[in-house]
Amino acid sequence: MTLEESISNLHSQFQLFSSQDFDKDLSILKVLSTLPEYAYLFEFYKVYKDYFGIIKDTQAVSRYSTNRDLPFIGKNALEKQEVKFIFYFEGSLAEEAKLSITVLSHLWLTTEEDIINKFCGKGKWWYENNYRFIKDNLNISNEVIQNSYITDSVRFSDKNGKSDDEKNRKFIKQEILLLKPKLVICVGTKAKDLVGMKYYDQNTKFHYVPFPSFQFKSKVEGYKSKYEELNSVLISLN
Repeated sequence: MTLEESISNLHSQFQLFSSQDFDKDLSILKVLSTLPEYAYLFEFYKVYKDYFGIIKDTQAVSRYSTNRDLPFIGKNALEKQEVKFIFYFEGSLAEEAKLSITVLSHLWLTTEEDIINKFCGKGKWWYENNYRFIKDNLNISNEVIQNSYITDSVRFSDKNGKSDDEKNRKFIKQEILLLKPKLVICVGTKAKDLVGMKYYDQNTKFHYVPFPSFQFKSKVEGYKSKYEELNSVLISLN
């Protein structure tokens, strides 16, 4: 089984999406399919969505997550069938009617304004200033992104509409055991809590950085240095 098939199989077992989710009017896949730069990623999602049947699922609804986003995976990771890095963000705050990609991480691969404008702006998936703030602060290199898998930590809710921490932790553990990355990066305290910074019987290390936010930047001394330290670690392992 290929890497993309293994990821799809795991996610379908956890009923992360239903087949209907991929057909939303505001599906990011519809725009992605028109851009040759992302042909490899669109092909990944074609394999990915074929594993999902018609499943009635509950969207995550908590202060950490209001929706579920598609995971991102880099081209090198698919070509080499090896993920070096996993980034876990806290959760999607996209509208339920929109199918998006975690923190628009596919745009981390481009500086083309025309491409960015297809996804950012009023009525689209993110406001441009929010996208740029996260990308510019983390400042992850293209080479690292190409070897990465990027997703959210809060993807399931309980019957009260809060994060189902037990199921989210179980899901995260299975992803880490499947992908066997060199490094897992937790972006935000909720991601850190759910990942647990554990040690498994494989060569995986863990690193935490705060989620880039205007509030955090104004209050914490040495804000930028935390991301510079992360990038030093990533470069040493890439």
